[in-house]
Amino acid sequence: MREYVALLVKEIFILMACVAAGLIALILVYFIPRHYMHDNVYESAIVLHNKGLGAHVWENIEETMLDIFTDGLLLNVSYTETEDGRTDILLNTNVEVDGRNPMDSFYEMLVMANDNYIIEHYGRYWHGYQIILRPLLCLFTYSDILQINMILQLALVFVLIGILIKSENWILIVPFFGMYIFLSPVSLFSSLQYSPCFYVMMFALIVIFGLGKNMHDTSRNILFLVAGIATAYFDLLTYPLITLAVPLIACLSYDSRWLSATKKKVWGGGYSLYDFLGYRICGDVVFKMDHCFGVN
Repeated sequence: MREYVALLVKEIFILMACVAAGLIALILVYFIPRHYMHDNVYESAIVLHNKGLGAHVWENIEETMLDIFTDGLLLNVSYTETEDGRTDILLNTNVEVDGRNPMDSFYEMLVMANDNYIIEHYGRYWHGYQIILRPLLCLFTYSDILQINMILQLALVFVLIGILIKSENWILIVPFFGMYIFLSPVSLFSSLQYSPCFYVMMFALIVIFGLGKNMHDTSRNILFLVAGIATAYFDLLTYPLITLAVPLIACLSYDSRWLSATKKKVWGGGYSLYDFLGYRICGDVVFKMDHCFGVN
């Protein structure tokens, strides 16, 4: 009983530390002057607009459809700033023009210099991707970032394959590639929105197979907690269960006792509580304060 209490205390500490770290990271990236990003974001908005909603990597193959809508939202949120930095960070401000989608609205505001826009909020998620995207946009365009995304994803795949061979789990390479193909790698490369869950899943798999039987139960529980937290922080509810289900299946390759209900609860706690403690509370506080004091 004492061990479970100690683990619970440790997990609560990790959760609260991650909430603080997540907020601090977002605050820091908002110190990046927006004009550093302008030229690359301007070109990126044109690229997204030219692709258009419903774009595919390969025409007429539904599995290669891209989420241009959400990629436009990511850029919109990352670039849009108002005079109230708290609202930008906690409620994720973005522009909307004549009720259009985030991608078209962003294009109208930035490229077409349309001043007839309103500021909207998208505070349902952490939008933690900004801690990576905002610095990258200072140096690269959207197209460049997708190329980097492809290189990193392929590198992780090769790293995992190497670890599977080294740990004598080479028999798992075939089912891994079967799953990987069904995830449509070309779509993962070509869409920012599809990438966060893939990265969380891959890092979890690399840890599981890299450490193997050297992982004790506490470490495994913490791994699933961190995977849930990372999913809540970076993802916009795309396909989050892959960051739980695939690592759980990987655990079966060592011992079926690893596949316990505890890990599912730990992942769920990390995912839901991190979302709730971080943005549902902080965002609501800012929103209510602004209305209470008449701040627009």
